[in-house]
Amino acid sequence: MSKGPQDKLLDHEYDGIREYDNPLPGWWLILFYINIVITVVYVPYYHFGPGPLALERLDEEGVEAARALEAYRKTLPPRKEFTVEELAALEGDAERIKAGAKTFTKLCVSCHLKGGAGQTGPNLTDDYWLHGGKLPNILNTVTNGVEGTSMIAWKTQLNIEDLASVSVYVRSLRGSNPPGGLPPQGQLEKD
Repeated sequence: MSKGPQDKLLDHEYDGIREYDNPLPGWWLILFYINIVITVVYVPYYHFGPGPLALERLDEEGVEAARALEAYRKTLPPRKEFTVEELAALEGDAERIKAGAKTFTKLCVSCHLKGGAGQTGPNLTDDYWLHGGKLPNILNTVTNGVEGTSMIAWKTQLNIEDLASVSVYVRSLRGSNPPGGLPPQGQLEKD
């Protein structure tokens, strides 16, 4: 290897190997020294001084976000509750059942399978119900979930209209008994 015009051969040798003195580029050294200066200021200010660390700032932002969410929720109209008569009137609404089927397909088939035959969740197509098969009971189960099971409360993720639609759809599955459904669970409940 030929020596360049600026390369200087250092005067030490080890096992017959000699080394050239190749200085670092000037721009690299400038950035290195700037980082040292920043570190000398940053560490005492943020780790030992008044500067907030990243986790502290994240906690503050989380508190602010929670306040903003609570303020937003106060601007929303109160959550509507369906009466038993209103729920009964929804039962024959084909559009409501269709909307419920869409939501059921998106959110519920992983546990109840398509058509409600049941997998990790119970069979929704027979006359046996764990938490009641009347529409208000179904709406309550969908809304509040069942503690200690994989049935979560959907009230935080769906609005009351969607909850009612899913409940009406689940109610419409009764008696369809698709093949391969889970065996009956719960209490027999006839109309």
